[in-house]
Amino acid sequence: MIKETADLYRLYVREWVTVHTIVDETPDVHEVLEASRQWIQQNLHGRVRPDDVRTDLFCEDNAEGSAPRRTATIKLLKENFKGEFRLSNSATRYAEDNGFEEYTVAVRNSRADHEIRSYGVKMLPADQVQL
Repeated sequence: MIKETADLYRLYVREWVTVHTIVDETPDVHEVLEASRQWIQQNLHGRVRPDDVRTDLFCEDNAEGSAPRRTATIKLLKENFKGEFRLSNSATRYAEDNGFEEYTVAVRNSRADHEIRSYGVKMLPADQVQL
């Protein structure tokens, strides 16, 4: 028997989420990579695990005579909120029906929910952020 509750269950899926984009029209690809490295250092260092950050670089040729556009997209592997459900079984079924492999169901405003939402915001213990 499924017991209904006044609490809501939140579904989070672990996936890559774009957190920042840098666009540069200089011919040197190293400048956009350095800008992305600096942004990560200023905004994410100590707040996320190094393996949870990646930079995707896209190079696009523009019309003749103009510099190519370089785009660095900074992504973070994190628990991404997908929805709230009245029953925990509904959240689990939704995740499985949509093929989500890594997911977490947490009671709204529980300690687990707060921990998930604080990732990337609060500082992590030093042993988790070694570079």
